[in-house]
Amino acid sequence: LILFLVFLFTGKKNQKVATTKTRTQKATSMSQKPSVQKTRPDSESKTAQTIPEKKPERKKTIVKKPPVVKTPPKEYTPPVTPVRTPPKKLSPLDKLKRKYNIQDPLEIGVTACTKGRYSDAVTALEATSQNSPKKSLYLLWAYVETNKIAKARSISTSFQSSDAFVELLKGRIEAATGNGRKALNHYEAALTKPSAIKNRTVIRNDALYYTALVHDNHYRTSPSAETRLHAMTAWNNLKKVYSANPNHPRFKLANKKLAESF
Repeated sequence: LILFLVFLFTGKKNQKVATTKTRTQKATSMSQKPSVQKTRPDSESKTAQTIPEKKPERKKTIVKKPPVVKTPPKEYTPPVTPVRTPPKKLSPLDKLKRKYNIQDPLEIGVTACTKGRYSDAVTALEATSQNSPKKSLYLLWAYVETNKIAKARSISTSFQSSDAFVELLKGRIEAATGNGRKALNHYEAALTKPSAIKNRTVIRNDALYYTALVHDNHYRTSPSAETRLHAMTAWNNLKKVYSANPNHPRFKLANKKLAESF
């Protein structure tokens, strides 16, 4: 019996050892076999390449709006009507400055005289404070043309000039105040002196015209052979200077005077 048990135990032990060896050999043979990698078809690999990678989704940030603060309504204020100030009234001199586009009153006076606007000249020249021979001359001219004889005389008495035009103006002042003899003396001087102010022909024609008026008035108030001769001579002299222009008013006046009285 003891021998049988020993034999049985020894047999089982050998069987276990054999089983262990067999398992070890299988494991060794499996490790020595080359590993076969499974490959996918080309179509699958291309498909895998074309599929874009999914981008990670961005989390939306929610910005909370600030709370609305309600302001109390403003009190109603009625609209204020603006006070309209009347436009500044321009002085006569300012109007002339705009009219002539000149700022210097003296130059306005000179321009106005040369254009025959003697009232404008008086306004401008009286407004200037400067005293000069130029101002006196043109103001004298403007006063005579606007028949402001007293003011013209106040200038002429102290205004010394050898210009023919000044002599003509002084003669007109004397004639306007009834001093015919003095007026004729100034007109005669105007016929012989030069002028830097006006054209000599214009001054000559004016001097002959005003001379004829003085002689005609003298003949009407004191008719005599002498005054008649002086008047006839004066009108004939005026008619001659305008003979080239028979339609001129002075030529027609001379003809009329000669036909009526002489």
